[in-house]
Amino acid sequence: MTSQSRYIQVAIDVPLMQTFTYKSPNGFSDSNKLPPIGSWVYVPFGRQKLKLALVIGQNQKDNFAKISPNKILPWHSQIPQEHLPKDWIELIKFASKYYHYPIGQVVAHAYPMVIRKKIGLELPKGKIYPSWIKLATDIDEKKMNINLTRKKNIKKLLELFKQKEPIHWQEIKEEYPQLKKTVIELFKQGWLVEEISNKRTQDLAIKLNHQQQKIINDIWQQYCAQPKFLVHLIQGITGSGKTEIYFELCEKVLNQHKQVLILMPEISLTPQLINRILLRFPKLQAEEIAVLHSSIAEGARQRAFKAASFGEAKIIIGTRLAIFTPMKNLGLIVIDEEHDISYKQFDSAFSYSARDLAIYRAKLLNLPIIIGSATPSLESYNHALSNQYRLHQLDSRALSGSKLPTIECINIRGKKLINGISHEGWDLIKKTLENNEQILIFLNRRGYAPIIFCQACGWLAGCESCSTNLVLHRASDSLRCHHCGYYDVIPANCPICGNPDIEMRGIGTQKLEETISLEFPKARIIRIDRDASSSYKKYLEQHQKIISGSVDIIIGTQMMAKGHDFPNLTTVLVLSADMSLFTGEFRASERLFSLLTQVAGRAGRRLNPGRVYIQTACADNPIFKHLINHDYPGFAKDELEQRSKVPVPPFNFQAILKVESKSFKLGVNWLKQHRLEFMKFCPKTVMAYDIVPMRISRKANWDRVQMLIESNNRGHLHHFLKSIVEYLYCLAPSKDIKWWLDVSPLEI
Repeated sequence: MTSQSRYIQVAIDVPLMQTFTYKSPNGFSDSNKLPPIGSWVYVPFGRQKLKLALVIGQNQKDNFAKISPNKILPWHSQIPQEHLPKDWIELIKFASKYYHYPIGQVVAHAYPMVIRKKIGLELPKGKIYPSWIKLATDIDEKKMNINLTRKKNIKKLLELFKQKEPIHWQEIKEEYPQLKKTVIELFKQGWLVEEISNKRTQDLAIKLNHQQQKIINDIWQQYCAQPKFLVHLIQGITGSGKTEIYFELCEKVLNQHKQVLILMPEISLTPQLINRILLRFPKLQAEEIAVLHSSIAEGARQRAFKAASFGEAKIIIGTRLAIFTPMKNLGLIVIDEEHDISYKQFDSAFSYSARDLAIYRAKLLNLPIIIGSATPSLESYNHALSNQYRLHQLDSRALSGSKLPTIECINIRGKKLINGISHEGWDLIKKTLENNEQILIFLNRRGYAPIIFCQACGWLAGCESCSTNLVLHRASDSLRCHHCGYYDVIPANCPICGNPDIEMRGIGTQKLEETISLEFPKARIIRIDRDASSSYKKYLEQHQKIISGSVDIIIGTQMMAKGHDFPNLTTVLVLSADMSLFTGEFRASERLFSLLTQVAGRAGRRLNPGRVYIQTACADNPIFKHLINHDYPGFAKDELEQRSKVPVPPFNFQAILKVESKSFKLGVNWLKQHRLEFMKFCPKTVMAYDIVPMRISRKANWDRVQMLIESNNRGHLHHFLKSIVEYLYCLAPSKDIKWWLDVSPLEI
């Protein structure tokens, strides 16, 4: 074998659906090893002298018989470092193939930029602080030698440790990041010390009920008998103890010295889960828990990414992006709230589903994966009914004596509402406050008023860059677009006819908060939405207030619907619940049922009975009958039967070709022109529909159109999609046209 006969294939961050081949450089002898798959190299590419590339394949010369050796350039140099595991490379390849997205750009999305810029996976060295920290005896604040800039944190820190002691280092980093450096200084000076005999171990004694224990035994027996790929779907009512099942199985896997990946749909759920993990696994060191989500700093993500890669982190918790974390010895994957659409990447050229990729990753490693929800997606539930997944069900709450809340509909058809609330609703709020209980008023619409218009001429305040209304926000006295971020001042007069009497219609969470405050001035009210909870730190503070009982009325959007456990919350009032039923989306009923079930599940999670009241003008809709009876299986049966007749997913397969352009006409004509070419290689088993505007037809100054493609045969659909992508990538790029494929879309 000569020095010119050995080749590598690499992925480069460029918008091309291909890998690139490089040969071994001059002087590369047979005794030298090729850069291993998963390693990084520098290669010459285009006008750039050198470009970073990931090795994803190795080949001999005869694999490239049709390529002239003179046209294959040598790679420049290999970067000495730990290479990425084989299963990670295979996951990236699959994601590129299934979602028809350039593999180099998949790598760029999956691998943190901060690490690619400082390429290398050396685990950072530094002082490892103990897991549990407590105050030393004989604390004297006056003697503390601490930086003046941090003295303001001392009082808060001392109060914190006196309220809850000991505290886990991971909890300090996640929930009190502003105190982290102060804690480090005090620890170095001896004012904070390690807690050896952890007082919190008493919290570990959680008694499982019969259903929980049976599920754990079934899954673990299968795991031990013959470890193999299998999707376990746990469908359990809210409060049924799904999380404790996850933890029991995690503990068994950790005892085998393997890692666990836990995916959560929302950043807001992470601190609550971390706290429960800290209590459940007190022996874990702070560095053995890695947290990955979009709100953490790049440096923190880098450390967590590396800790997982080297096996230092035993439990990895994260949102959607955490699925791409390389792990040295992965033993189990858990996906909580698997139905949640947050697992799907929206409005991005790489529109992947973290849940689906997690299932494929488990299959690659021949591992079991656990997915759980009170309201599983109908795709997952249908897989379980057809025995592709193993179904486990929990129909009672884990806490003895705790029952599901009663659910009632308040029929508002033909009734006059006072600021969006019925007379029954106002009485309910008053009664709950009199009983010294917490109430959640759920309204999935932030802002003050969603519609600003002139009755004289019909002018409507719309976004200049999108096909949406501007929403009034009182806190900033501005009109804002919730899609592109555009904002404008509130006009004193109608900009069309000059009418000074501009009207506001509808109600958002800001106006609801104002209304409730005026009606109940002594009530302690907190509002949780993207505006009021604008930062991770702010949300944590609000969350703690609710837990401590220092809040009477919670006004919240869907941020409050998922996974939260508030011990004092007994009552939920849902406003404007049924508006989503009129969107025309075939998944509308499924999403509404899921949302209302999750919201209802926040009530009465302890021994006080929970009550849920839903204001609706569609009380006779079958969805509410199933909801009142807490009957997810019945709802799923009816919904699946309807979908099978159409058919729509899960009974067929879909993709959408989406196009954005600088003018609506340009986008339509561009897609029409190329659609004629697509149809030449479209099989009869695939249906490509007419071009239509997207639901939001204009966003951020781009007009948007789409073409729905579907088939009853997944293979035929993907063959057609591959042909479309290959054709489009051969076109000259245009600054006025952007396109991408959304495979398995969740919105049409």
